[in-house]
Amino acid sequence: MKKKRQVLYGLAAFAIPVIVMIFLFWRWKIYPGGPRTMLSGDEYTQFVVFHKAFHDVLTGKASGFYSWNAGMGLNFYALISYYLGGFLTPLVFFFNETSMPIALYCLTILKIGLASLAFWVYAKERFKIRQEIHVALAVAYSLMSFILAHSEMIMWLDAFIYFPLIILGIDRLLEKKKPKCLFISYLMLFLTNYYFGFMIGVFSFLYFIIRYILDFKLYKARLIPYLITSFLAGLSSMVMILPMFMDLHYNGQALSSIKSLMIKGTNPFMPFIRQIVGNYDTTKMNVDPYIYIGLIPFIFMIFYFFNKAIQRKYKVGFGLLGIFLLASFYLEPLDLAWQGFHAPVFFPYRFSFIFSFFVIMLAGYAMAQVHKEDLRIISGITVVVLLVITVGLILEYEKHYHWMSVVNLSFTILFLSVYLTLWYMGDKGKWTPKAIALGLSTIMIGESFINAHYVVNHMHREWPYIKSATYHKYDKPMKKLIEQTEKMNGNDFYRTEFIRNNVYSNNDSLRYAYPSLHMFSSVRNVKMSKALDGLGYRNPQHNGLVMDYKNNTILMDSLLGIRYNIAEKPIHKYGYKKLKKTNGLTLYENKNALPTGILTPTQPSAIHFGHKGTVIEHQQQVLNQLVGQSTPIYRTITPELVSKHNAKFKKDKKSDKKALWMPLNTYEYGVVNYKVTIPAHTQAYLDIHSIQANGGSYYPQVEVTSSTVDHGWTGVRLTGECYNLGKFDKDRTIKIKVRANRETMKLRPPKVILMDTLAYQEAMDTLQSRGVEFHMDGSKATATVHTEQAQTLFTSIPYDRGWSLKIDGKQAKIDPTLNGGFIAMHIPKGNHHIELNFVPLGFKVGMMTSIISLVLFILFDFWYERRQRRR
Repeated sequence: MKKKRQVLYGLAAFAIPVIVMIFLFWRWKIYPGGPRTMLSGDEYTQFVVFHKAFHDVLTGKASGFYSWNAGMGLNFYALISYYLGGFLTPLVFFFNETSMPIALYCLTILKIGLASLAFWVYAKERFKIRQEIHVALAVAYSLMSFILAHSEMIMWLDAFIYFPLIILGIDRLLEKKKPKCLFISYLMLFLTNYYFGFMIGVFSFLYFIIRYILDFKLYKARLIPYLITSFLAGLSSMVMILPMFMDLHYNGQALSSIKSLMIKGTNPFMPFIRQIVGNYDTTKMNVDPYIYIGLIPFIFMIFYFFNKAIQRKYKVGFGLLGIFLLASFYLEPLDLAWQGFHAPVFFPYRFSFIFSFFVIMLAGYAMAQVHKEDLRIISGITVVVLLVITVGLILEYEKHYHWMSVVNLSFTILFLSVYLTLWYMGDKGKWTPKAIALGLSTIMIGESFINAHYVVNHMHREWPYIKSATYHKYDKPMKKLIEQTEKMNGNDFYRTEFIRNNVYSNNDSLRYAYPSLHMFSSVRNVKMSKALDGLGYRNPQHNGLVMDYKNNTILMDSLLGIRYNIAEKPIHKYGYKKLKKTNGLTLYENKNALPTGILTPTQPSAIHFGHKGTVIEHQQQVLNQLVGQSTPIYRTITPELVSKHNAKFKKDKKSDKKALWMPLNTYEYGVVNYKVTIPAHTQAYLDIHSIQANGGSYYPQVEVTSSTVDHGWTGVRLTGECYNLGKFDKDRTIKIKVRANRETMKLRPPKVILMDTLAYQEAMDTLQSRGVEFHMDGSKATATVHTEQAQTLFTSIPYDRGWSLKIDGKQAKIDPTLNGGFIAMHIPKGNHHIELNFVPLGFKVGMMTSIISLVLFILFDFWYERRQRRR
């Protein structure tokens, strides 16, 4: 009977947050087959696409090592290790390609439910309190504000399942000499997500050290078993961790510098004000950490330090840990340290869930030591919490909390009043402990529900959930057009770009399974993206996080083998032929798209561009080197200024150059009008580039329209700078209008770039005659080549240390070229078979290390537990 009750409580712990999330999503018409998906923010632009790509791997349509469908070519295994490493991710196999939003809906709710169940398992074993409270604490844990506010980051949610089990594993090792729970939990966490694994690993180590030191005489023999267990768990995860580490080492972003000791914008009342029910402002930057996990856990965490039944040494030890965690919200070095010294782009304080867990952990221990005489102290703490929240809001409202709703504060006061009533009833003996426990657990669950309701609503306002019709709008036409390109090209490799003008994802190529340059991912090939950045594919911070195809030249289209454009509007590009139109999309073919390989007499080290010069100058340099002679195709002219409104030309102090400031005031748009005469046989571009390329906001946008092309609004820092003005067979004078949105920006005075299409065509014909077609099969690329003399084979395949090369079956050297971003090789005279094979660097060593370490732990555990039984 007791076991059946335990099962029922466990089911309740799992089911309650699941039902809450289903209901809250249902209110926004989000459910399987509903009119709206739960995709918002990065979940739409990244995670649903990555899960679809993983579905392709599971169904045998793609390689788990390498993907040709993003960023020119990508180490997909490294992407899996960050975004898709969870043990629940393979469940996407049971969904079809178009139902990935439903898959993420189910996975998100399931992970939240399992997090609650995991905490219930931990609470049941560690906190000697009534079982109803175990359930209420588990629900509070799974519906904490951090989880809710970051629920779109689906790959983070797995960590919350293993976190309480890791702490439970440490406790079992210390108190019962059983290391299995710790080993398995650590291993599953590290295999799932190394990023949160690092944060939880740091906290769990500090937790172990505190417990070890506080009871040194009792636990002095546990240090070595803990270190062995942790070490072997880490080594057993090397099959994922080592390839990821190698990728980060060679392709990772530089560490962030510490700019100040204190974090700007913090205030001493933050830990209390963030306990207001349903508070949510943003998950972008300049925001307080999300540390709400419930008023009762917060109150009892404070009570832990006033509880006479708890030994002073534990109060001191965990008090120091709490101070350290709080200091991390105020001191920039600690903040960066928790996040691996990489300052986040959006979603700051990514470690703040650690503090929430710390709060509810101490609360559980404090609840187990409550006596009737303690209720007055708890009542006093409740009143103090309310007073500090109120005073903090009054003092900091205008500066920090003007977004806070009166409704949120009212609910907070209401719940605190109810809790005070419960303490009063218990103190006066009017309610039994059982009645108080039932009432308390019910109200706590109600509070978690109200908080979740407001957080989810505010999330939708900031990051609107995408409608199902919007998500699926182009599924059918894209499938038809991609299938047509595949039929036309057979086994030849080519790239395609999807040009959308409304809501779109830079990862559409992974979703629709076509090779592309577009990409938005924290996992990227930095050297390749830097090379493309210098050739006009701009990305914020120049770190390769975003690679956008928009606003570059047809020369780059051809050099990178972009054979097709699929567009909503006419593209007006020289050399592109319209093939088919279906459901608002048109397929265009680029007759000058070059094969993946190009033979050139130029040495690999000589194919590069300098550090100085414009994008056009860099492109011209690379073209000359590939052709082997000077082939000028570009010249630049200044358009005639016709008029300007809310804009001004003036000297920029930092760059010491003339700049176009627009808009001067942000109440209206800034507008500049030009006219220019374009000569015959020309492809023309308007060159617009932000002087603030390395700083300032990401969001300034410009709208470029001309007599021939309407580009609509584009982010001036998010896309390239060559705005297409069209192809011209005859001389023509056109008007150009540049309009800026309501955020002041500094622009380089626009220039018009003229490409001589006759000279361009001659250069492309020369390179086409030297082209080498590659065939891609999973993580392999093969080609057959014939050359009358020894030459360099330049390829548009991104260079990565995981590549190996064989020529005629013999190992050969790969030469990184084009500023280290692409693969080239020396080809001897004659006929040759070329084979490139990709295996993530460190995979083989990681696999062997994992197997050996797993075996070693099994042997260690067998020996250790057997040894304990003999004693």
